[in-house]
Amino acid sequence: MNPLISVLTPAYNREKYIGEAIESVQQQTMDEWEMIVIDDGSTDQTVEIVKAYQAKDKRIILLQNTENQGISATRNHGLAHVKGKYIAMLDSDDLCLPQRFEQQFSFLEAHPEIAVLGAWSELIGIKDHQFTPEEKDTQLRLRSLYRCPMVHSSTMIRTSILQAANLRYNKDYPASNDYDFWVRLLPYGQFHNLQTCLVKYRRHDQNISVTNKKDQKKYRAAASRLAFKNVLDWEISAEKHERLFDVLTSAVLHANELSSVEQSMVEMLERTASRPGLDLNYLKKAVFKKLMDAFQNSNISHKKRLEFVRKHQVWKYLPLKTYASVYGKLLLKGAMNKG
Repeated sequence: MNPLISVLTPAYNREKYIGEAIESVQQQTMDEWEMIVIDDGSTDQTVEIVKAYQAKDKRIILLQNTENQGISATRNHGLAHVKGKYIAMLDSDDLCLPQRFEQQFSFLEAHPEIAVLGAWSELIGIKDHQFTPEEKDTQLRLRSLYRCPMVHSSTMIRTSILQAANLRYNKDYPASNDYDFWVRLLPYGQFHNLQTCLVKYRRHDQNISVTNKKDQKKYRAAASRLAFKNVLDWEISAEKHERLFDVLTSAVLHANELSSVEQSMVEMLERTASRPGLDLNYLKKAVFKKLMDAFQNSNISHKKRLEFVRKHQVWKYLPLKTYASVYGKLLLKGAMNKG
């Protein structure tokens, strides 16, 4: 009899953490699972540790790459062997909270329209805090325009969706491969995040986001541009996207770019408004917040900033009092005078 859930855990030199990851799965309140650990040519004791757990628990399956192939190829290796109705992603340095599988399985059984289900995540390691991504598909699709919509280790996916679409992780993405994966999954079903913490995401100096930090922006930008196509049906030019992406992710805006960025922003909002099932107000709040932050970081004149705020009635979406500088007070005054 096949398990209900296949846990997919790629591992490379994770002797320090892999035991905790396995034990967090063994402690689940739901027992009908298999855990597929795919070792990517580790040179430490990772394989030996996994084998020790496997000897006591036959639900643990070890696959091994003959040589180091990278995270995408390793995840794809695991995807070829899953037997469960659902696939639970869990990286080898992260942890599941005990009720994760039970809660996610129950939700997916009750909501067949959901293709990918995530949750909040507690960040542990370098600095402790929580990742609290938005709940609904109407917002998560728009979030994907500028950032990854899901915490990877929190996700549970319908196996049937991946099989029908024949989707795999992009081997050409050494970083942000999860972001690209979610964007390519968007056309096949709805996304949702449970608004509760179900995983612990560990930050350390060997995270892919750290080791590939130099190239990460390039791959994030490529995933973002694909999202513009999949969500808004917009083949935005590389040049326009680069300028808009810098604002939406880093709040960077040069004075000579304001006009072109504003035009791109307007088109993005108009395309969003013309498509049912997207939360336009959510996107406006996100976009205007980033533009206001970009104004603070730029040498754009107060006059042009105030013109922008008045034109787009930014005060309807942001509490301008939060921008307490001299220019922020001018904006607030201008907004109030406009009613």
